[in-house]
Amino acid sequence: MKLPIIFASAVLLFALNNPVNAAVLYSNLDASDGFDTTSAWGYTYSNAMQFSPVASGAITSADLALSVFPSFVPYTATISLYSSSNIGSAPDVLLESTTVNVTNPFGSGTVTSALFSGLTSLISGQYYWLKAADANGEQLWNFNNTGVMGYFSQNDQSLSNYTLGAFRVNGTTTVPEPPSFALLALGLGLMATAKRRT
Repeated sequence: MKLPIIFASAVLLFALNNPVNAAVLYSNLDASDGFDTTSAWGYTYSNAMQFSPVASGAITSADLALSVFPSFVPYTATISLYSSSNIGSAPDVLLESTTVNVTNPFGSGTVTSALFSGLTSLISGQYYWLKAADANGEQLWNFNNTGVMGYFSQNDQSLSNYTLGAFRVNGTTTVPEPPSFALLALGLGLMATAKRRT
């Protein structure tokens, strides 16, 4: 009787092993990944942008339009992801944090990429804050050029209906396939049959 149970277990495990796809969870960059290279939120210790993902998934990285003013030196920025209870509310719980070296000169049109663990899940329709902070107060976060406005916080002072800094949130999504559902049903049926026979 052990063989049907082992077979049913194997079918269940195979059914639950859905493919993971790379996806853009949020972006206000333009179609060519561009942004406004002439204007930025700047000369501050921290800037934060509220966003709502268009797809649910685990965050793996964020591409931010952070830059350095020509007469300043490159800096290290702490990039933090916070949950938010609803639109316009302050950052609630720190979900994850990472650091990046910002070396792109202002006007270069190059994004700074921050890597995340891939373990923090974002839910489509929920609200989050992406915050960039540096100890020197020399941060520049270029505006998006797609007209996206929303809630923005500078040095932890919340403002609304302003042009957001340009960024993209990348992640992975798990996509159940129709054959997986069939295998799941088969596996559950085999487990129930095997249990009845024992």
